[in-house]
Amino acid sequence: MVARIDLCYFSQEENELLRISSGDMSQVFYLELAKRCGGNWEEIGLYLGVGFDFLEQLRKDFPPGVEGNIVSFALRLFVRWRKSGGKTLKDLHDALVGAGEGTLASFVLENAKKYKAQNVVSVCR
Repeated sequence: MVARIDLCYFSQEENELLRISSGDMSQVFYLELAKRCGGNWEEIGLYLGVGFDFLEQLRKDFPPGVEGNIVSFALRLFVRWRKSGGKTLKDLHDALVGAGEGTLASFVLENAKKYKAQNVVSVCR
């Protein structure tokens, strides 16, 4: 087994953006993220730390091959992760990078920029 190491370097502005609390982002943000996950939702879930048992339960709750289940799986794992509390978009970004989902990680950063442009950002310290 080969370990994959991805190093991300952020500007100061990007570091500030990624400190936004996951709870500040809308449900639509998580739905759009889930739609982009594809078949890699299980690996993403493991990197997010939602737990293997939770992922197994998702597989039992939704039969394979039913249209829309991948989005349902991904959305439920993001909701579970978000409800675990105290997380930032940097935690989400790093989990996506770890799972090899650089495009999704970029989606998170771009949406953080949009969020900041539309809101007064409460930065986690």
